[in-house]
Amino acid sequence: MPCRVGITTDLEGRRAYWERRVVGLTGWRVLGTYPTHQEAQAHEDRYARQSGCQAWPGGPDAPGAWHVYRFDYIRERC
Repeated sequence: MPCRVGITTDLEGRRAYWERRVVGLTGWRVLGTYPTHQEAQAHEDRYARQSGCQAWPGGPDAPGAWHVYRFDYIRERC
């Protein structure tokens, strides 16, 4: 089962986004929360390398706490 890791300042919005994009989303969890985008991005990069989960560099910096999340899924929607 593929997995994905990412970062966001809006956990609810990001989860809703991925529920529309993938089939069979399971195992959603927050791996860490950081005060800066840079710290969250470093955790995402490390976790992706160690776990083999898919990841893409995060977008621009934004105010607020940054959360690193991961989940499993069956496949992406067409």
